[in-house]
Amino acid sequence: MAKYDVRTRNPIRFAAASARQQDLRRRYANIVTRDMLCDYCGHTIAVYLKGSHGATAMKCSKCGETTLFEPISFRLSS
Repeated sequence: MAKYDVRTRNPIRFAAASARQQDLRRRYANIVTRDMLCDYCGHTIAVYLKGSHGATAMKCSKCGETTLFEPISFRLSS
């Protein structure tokens, strides 16, 4: 359960964010993605979209451990 329910406390902001997110989902629907999994429990921490990403550290919402991810770049192998 969320700590702050934006749907009821700020419906105007929620509607604007929802519209923006739907537009982004439509725009990037066919882009290659990569799931970033927690090394400790295997839970999906993030989903990276095609592009270059530097090293990232993320805390898992399931087990609470911090996982460091190497820089990645999506490239087609030749």
